Amino acid sequence: MILSPTQLGVQLWEVAHASTGLPWWAAIPVATVGFRTVLMPLSLRAYAASSYLALLHRAFGLSREVGDAVAVAEAQERRQRVEVAASASVSEASAVASTSSDSSIGGSSGSSGGSNNDSTTVVDGARALGRMELVRHVVAHLRKESKLPSFAWYVANAAVQVPIAVSLTLALRRMCDSLWPGLTSEGVLFFTDLTAPPVYLQTLSTPYGTAGAILPLALMLLYSSAVDRSRGGSSPGINMALKLCAIPLYITALQQPHAVLLYWLSHAATQLGIYQVAALAEPSHGSSTAATAQTNQGGGSVDDLLLVLSDSYDKAGNKAAARACLQALSVRQPGLASVHERLKQLDK
Repeated sequence: MILSPTQLGVQLWEVAHASTGLPWWAAIPVATVGFRTVLMPLSLRAYAASSYLALLHRAFGLSREVGDAVAVAEAQERRQRVEVAASASVSEASAVASTSSDSSIGGSSGSSGGSNNDSTTVVDGARALGRMELVRHVVAHLRKESKLPSFAWYVANAAVQVPIAVSLTLALRRMCDSLWPGLTSEGVLFFTDLTAPPVYLQTLSTPYGTAGAILPLALMLLYSSAVDRSRGGSSPGINMALKLCAIPLYITALQQPHAVLLYWLSHAATQLGIYQVAALAEPSHGSSTAATAQTNQGGGSVDDLLLVLSDSYDKAGNKAAARACLQALSVRQPGLASVHERLKQLDK
C-alpha cells in the first residue's frame, strides 16, 4: 500500500501541505503549479508535437485536392485519346473504303483496342496513388516543411502526465472520504469544507446552494479556453469534439469534492500558462500558420505539392503515381517545360 500510486499521491499532498505551511485551499494550487513546473519541458515538447493532429487533418484535405486534380487530368487525357483514336479511325476508314469494307472494319477495331489500352493505363496511374499512401506522402512533406518534433513526444507526455493526474485526483478523493485533518476546515470563501461536493448524488442535496456551481463552471471555461489555445484544437473538427467533452466534465465535476475541483482548476490554469509560454517562445507561429492556411486555399500550393509528390513517388519506385502527379500538374500549368521533361524521363 505504501508504494501504490494513490498512497504516494496522499504522501505528496501531505508533504506539500506541511512544507509550505499554507492552508489546504492554497497548498493544493501551489503544489499543482510546482508539479507542472517540473514537467514543463516535457509539456512544451508535447505542445509542439500536438500540431501533428492539425497537420494530419490538413493532409487529408490536401490529398483530396490532389486526387481531384489527378482526376481532372485523367478525364482530359482520356478525352484527348478518344478524340485522336476517333479521328484516326475515320481517316483509316476513308483511306481503305475503296478497297474493302472488311479491312476497314478490322482497322477500326484494332485502333479501338489501342484506345482502350491507353485508357486503362491512365486509370491504373490514378489508382497507383493509393488513398492512404497519398496521405502518408502529404503528411511527410508537411511535417518536413513545418519541422515538427516526433509525435512520440505527445505520447510520452500523456504516458507521464495522465497517471500522475489520476493518482493525485484519487489521492484527494481518498483524503476527502476519510475526512483528512484540515480539509474540513481549511477552505475559503463559501467552500470552507473542501471534502463536500457541489451536489450529493445520493440525496441530490447541494451543501453550498447555487454557489456550488461556481468552481465547475470556472473549470469548464478554463477547459474551453485551453482547447482553443491548443494546436490540436485549431482544426474545426477536433475543436468541436474536444468541446463536447465539456458536458460530461461538468457533470463529473458537480460530484467531486472541492479539494479535487481546486486541483483540476489549478491544473487547467497551468495548462493555459504552458500554452502562453509556448506561444511566446514561437512568436511567429500565429502569422506563419495564417499564411500557410491562406496559401493552401490557393492553387499554387497544390501545384507545388504535386511536384513534390511526383519526386516522392518516384523515389519510392511508384512510376505510375509519379506520372499521374506530373500529368495533373501539366494540365493545371500547361506552360511548364520542366514538367514535360520529367514526364519524358519517366516514360523511358
